[in-house]
Order: sequence, then structure tokens, then C-alpha cells
Amino acid sequence: MKAFLGSLFYTSVFKSNHENTKSIFATDGSGREIFRCVMSQFRFLTLLNYIRFDDSNTRSQRLETDPLAAISEMFKLFNNCKKAYAPGAYLCVDEIVLDLSEVNAYALYKTCTAVRDIPRAQFLQNLAYSLVLPHLKRRVYNYRLPRELRLTIARVLSPNKPPEPVTEPSESTEAARKTCKICPSRLKRRTKYNCIECRKSIYLGYSKTICVDWVDDK
Repeated sequence: MKAFLGSLFYTSVFKSNHENTKSIFATDGSGREIFRCVMSQFRFLTLLNYIRFDDSNTRSQRLETDPLAAISEMFKLFNNCKKAYAPGAYLCVDEIVLDLSEVNAYALYKTCTAVRDIPRAQFLQNLAYSLVLPHLKRRVYNYRLPRELRLTIARVLSPNKPPEPVTEPSESTEAARKTCKICPSRLKRRTKYNCIECRKSIYLGYSKTICVDWVDDK
């Protein structure tokens, strides 16, 4: 979820709040590669479509008595919001909310830290990067992803790229492999296959393919 929020902040960094997602995730050089590094376009649109601040099943009933039913439960969680904002009939809940969160985060950052001269655009970019960074570190060595995408993620991470994890064979897999009884001992060939007759461990190079029907007859 943090990675998704970071992607939303990146739309503000690139001034692409109203840009078509196809152009944002484009692979012809015109898109922003950070979005493809974080998640696929399908996943981004899925999260954007299904994330809600309330229960959509009961929204129609609550709208009869509460015009702000879509966000009222979330709004009540922040008591200070009531002091600063008075929602009315023309309340806009879209990119404006995201812009306000950027301004508030920027003001709090300057107040609570010794940094005073950081530009707002740079702060917003740092914020977005910090949100997507843990997710990028997990994806860079996900070998189910295309190699080109993993190289792009590694380039985006640059000095923050984690070391490649060392994968060791599990004990159960190693225990199941035994030394071939036919191969010379100096070769130390280990195999997980056994002879169907004597049950000895045997290397596939010394095996012979036979018909299943013949085995059943035997």
C-alpha cells in the first residue's frame, strides 16, 4: 500500500495527475519508468479502482442522512480536520486532497526537522521515493519479472540496491538426493531417482525409458 501511495505522489512530481495511465506506463521511452518499476499498470488501476474510504454496500442508505457518506468515516478519524476544514456542498475529493497532503507533510517536515531550505518539489520526490523504496528492493531480485524490468529497477535503485540474496538448497531437498550407486565414486553424482526394481539410487544417464504398460504387466 505504501508503494501505491508513493506512485500517487509521483503523479504529482511529474505533474501527471490527469494524464492517461497508458502514457505513464508506456514502454516506448515516453513513459515514466518508475511507475513500471513499482507495479504493473493493471495492478495500479485495480488498486485505484477498488480503494474506498467506506463500505459501498451501505453507502446508498447512509447518503440519505449524510451527504458526505463516502468519506465521513475517514473524516471523523481526524478531529483536527474539523477545526481546519468545513466541508460543504461543493467539496472536492480528488487530486485536491492529495495536494493538501503534500503541503501539510511539507510544512510538518520543515517544522519538526532542522532542514529549512529544501524545495517543496524535492521534498515531494524524496517522500515518494521513500515510500516505494522497500517495494523496489523486493522486486529487483524477483526472477519472475522480465529481465529488462529488473535491470531498470536496479538502475533506479542505484546505490540503494541491496545485495543479491544467496539461495541455499533446503535440507529436505538435499536429503532426498543420494549418491548414484552405478557412477564411479570419484564423480560424486547425486540423484533423486531410484531404480524401480532394486530401489537403488541411479543417475538418469544410466536409466532406460520403458513403456508404462510393460511396467504394469510386470
